[in-house]
Amino acid sequence: MPSDTDIEGLALPFIIGMAVGLALGRTALDSILLGVVVGLACFGLLAWGRQQLVP
Repeated sequence: MPSDTDIEGLALPFIIGMAVGLALGRTALDSILLGVVVGLACFGLLAWGRQQLVP
């Protein structure tokens, strides 16, 4: 079970990743579903980067 600090630390990458993904999906790809997929990919990259920078 992840700790509270781990969950709180992933909130910002999730919000930013999903916002960027949905924006790209709605404007560039004309599909909200593809935007969600791109957003989850962005979230994964941001979460991985955060874990590498902040142990």
